[in-house]
Amino acid sequence: MHNVAAAAVTANTNNTDHLYLTRNEIHHTGGTGEGMYLGANAGAVIMHDSVIALNHVHDTNGPTVTQGDGIELKQGSWGNLIAENLVHDCGFPCILVDGTAGQPQNTVERNTCYNSGDNVMQIQGECIVRNNLAMNGASTAFASQNHQGLPTNIQVTHNTFINSGRA
Repeated sequence: MHNVAAAAVTANTNNTDHLYLTRNEIHHTGGTGEGMYLGANAGAVIMHDSVIALNHVHDTNGPTVTQGDGIELKQGSWGNLIAENLVHDCGFPCILVDGTAGQPQNTVERNTCYNSGDNVMQIQGECIVRNNLAMNGASTAFASQNHQGLPTNIQVTHNTFINSGRA
């Protein structure tokens, strides 16, 4: 999927579960520009027990893009696996995961992410983050900060975070 006017793949109008978003190439988005926008702000729509894996998401940072996250999983979504994706050249974080609002943790593992106009990987809460490579962010390679909830219950193990100070 490429050269779209807005976010490429969205699951933000109804609650969803057991979706398998795998083996897609997504690039050159427009508008808000997310490669994948899953769930909705403040838990208004929730995605759970889904798999986002083996995707190649890139170039979500074009001149008309206002945000450009690679893969964004919104507040309240839970029990999801984001694994083995290649995400790069994004306007905002390559992978952004908000908290689960007390539901089971999400897992982010074995992803390769680089060249972000913001934090490369940003995890707000209730997430296992392991065996990822994140590098070259305009801000940092990894961040956990208040975003629709306080950072809580995050396990970060066996990752490689490299920031070359490209800002």
